[in-house]
Amino acid sequence: SLNNVIGGSSLLVGSIEADWRFLPRFAIAAFTDAGNAFSGSPLSLQQGAGMGVRWISPIGLIRVDGAFAVSQPGTPFRLHVGIGPDL
Repeated sequence: SLNNVIGGSSLLVGSIEADWRFLPRFAIAAFTDAGNAFSGSPLSLQQGAGMGVRWISPIGLIRVDGAFAVSQPGTPFRLHVGIGPDL
């Protein structure tokens, strides 16, 4: 709804990713991410981890990632598809 701010005035995020190219145009990746939006303290970081496939296509990098929300109850799964460079 309008005028209901979710998050905070500050943002802290971090990510670590390891890629392994197993063919000239394909790679696999393993990653973990952590962060959250907050105002003041206490800061409660949320964490996710997953794996993905990278295709170095003629139009740019295409990523298909599966990740688990490690810090959420039941560690829900999400699928992410990305095209082009990370901005």
